[in-house]
Amino acid sequence: MQKKCRRCGELFTPVDGEFYCEKCGGTAAVVMPNEKPEITAPEELPPEIKKYTLREAREKAGFPQNTIAKQLGMSQGSYNNMERGNYMSIDRVKRFSGIVNIPPEQIKCREPKPPVRPSCVTKHKNPAGFTPKPVPEVKQAVNELVEPVNKAFPQDNSQPTDTTNKQFPQDSEENEYRYLNAAWLNEIAIGLTAGIKKHPGETWHDIPANEHLARAFRHINLMRMGDRSDNHIINASMRLMMAYVVDRNK
Repeated sequence: MQKKCRRCGELFTPVDGEFYCEKCGGTAAVVMPNEKPEITAPEELPPEIKKYTLREAREKAGFPQNTIAKQLGMSQGSYNNMERGNYMSIDRVKRFSGIVNIPPEQIKCREPKPPVRPSCVTKHKNPAGFTPKPVPEVKQAVNELVEPVNKAFPQDNSQPTDTTNKQFPQDSEENEYRYLNAAWLNEIAIGLTAGIKKHPGETWHDIPANEHLARAFRHINLMRMGDRSDNHIINASMRLMMAYVVDRNK
């Protein structure tokens, strides 16, 4: 097939596919009018893969939101937020694709963004420039602040305190009533008052001391055996007092 040289305009026949002009040696040739370029058919492209959003995939499978949320192990509200924002982790996407029977690559969603730390925290480890002090120094500083306040406003401790072992600037007595338990004495007085109402006339003076002692030992032994049906300690205390009085009045 002849070609036309662009340099001299003469026609020449290419030899072995070399487009050289026989007259001038030009290599630039143009296609003749009767020569049509070969047209190759374009490659057939695969059809576009349909992608579905989370909502579209769920509706295509015909599931309600609560069913999907239950199978994914979350609340319906949490799943609804994912569906509205169209974001879901890769692991959940794989489980979701198995539920709706759609390949994961056909589900169009995005990964949830990690929480963003404030710029002041990311740029500076200690944005406020605060250096914490050791605990002993903090305690000492607090004590120094609190001590003058305590001196200016002394505390009023209205609760009774135990003064048994305290020494007072006075002479000791031969019968120190401070060693007697006030609650124990009060319980004995209550028991004696109830006995007077039950047995008027103070008839216990007519009972021998040994009888009072036997009754006292009875209450003590019952208490030792674990019986809590009666106030054995107070009853024994009353009987011992009665035995003492009767024995002294012989």
